[in-house]
Amino acid sequence: MGFHVVADEAIHITPALREVADSLTLLPGTSICPSDLSYADVLLVRSVTRVNQALLDGSPVSRVGTATAGFDHLDTDYLDKQKIAWSSAPGANARAVVEYVLSVLAQMDALKTITAGGLIGILGYGHVGSLLAEVVEALGGKALVWDPWVSIPERLRAASLEDLLAAPIVSLHASLHRQDPWPSVGLIDCRLARRLASQQILINAARGPLVSAEALQVLIDGGVRLALDTWPEEPLISEQQLEGVELATPHIAGYSLEAKRRATDRLVAALLPGEDVSIHVYDVVEGGELDIAGERWLEKLLLNHYNPANDDAALRASGMPGVCPRDFERLRTSYALRRELWGSAKVTEDEPDIAVRKILDALGVSLRIGR
Repeated sequence: MGFHVVADEAIHITPALREVADSLTLLPGTSICPSDLSYADVLLVRSVTRVNQALLDGSPVSRVGTATAGFDHLDTDYLDKQKIAWSSAPGANARAVVEYVLSVLAQMDALKTITAGGLIGILGYGHVGSLLAEVVEALGGKALVWDPWVSIPERLRAASLEDLLAAPIVSLHASLHRQDPWPSVGLIDCRLARRLASQQILINAARGPLVSAEALQVLIDGGVRLALDTWPEEPLISEQQLEGVELATPHIAGYSLEAKRRATDRLVAALLPGEDVSIHVYDVVEGGELDIAGERWLEKLLLNHYNPANDDAALRASGMPGVCPRDFERLRTSYALRRELWGSAKVTEDEPDIAVRKILDALGVSLRIGR
């Protein structure tokens, strides 16, 4: 049985999706409206589409999927009451986000502190946070984690959120919700923002409203080094915010080709169980020389593969002087999806030592010795 699918045009179309779709209508996610769904069985969205009664009432849609880890843009209570199956894609972009964080640290000349045994605080221990902690340890660093919703290994567990925020580098990877007793919306408020010192690094590659707009200004005024991929009032970015952030990108941390493919294929598997769908095996990124003899070889590997400074420049170029929703979404929908390091193969002339092997294994990079 085929399905009539309406999807955000920025969702990656995979062979698995084409197999199950009798028809496939692609639309801008920000403008999907009820009239677009009059013949739809399946709706696939991103975070820019609010899926609720106003959108779906009276439509034949029986399945909703979001190609994102978070699902706060879905009215899941309404979907459950209407017996509309729904799914998100948790973990699909975890590798891409972790590689983004590492590249950000390399660009900010801070990765060397991690490889020298330094500490990073990780807020959130889901798919991304747990993978980041694993990779940090493989790089020789130490991870400190706070997440009141899940069990955390004792060696990683922070005594409190305040203790976590004392780390020289803090990376946010919590989901966005209002659930008591630990809602995450506005979690970093002005009080907590004042605890961060000048020259501390704060990265937000999770959800923008984890940090309130007022708290962001406190961080800027306090001289905190900020790398933001998500923003408090996204898709609006004020002039003051753009100027006060050291590294600014338009919510693309998870935008790898592999992450997009995984998200679509996982939605097909979750929403259409029992369908005889073959999941495509994708190509590996081959080739490219890797010089592991130099002291900064890891930074070079990461930045040669993906340099967030390029996305920073594109976002700042769109400012007039702040960034408006139209330009923010244009940068995302026209984004040239990068490839992940994970699964790639490199060539090197030097035999790597155990420490280098451990790092490459954690990054999923295979080596071939010789030319």
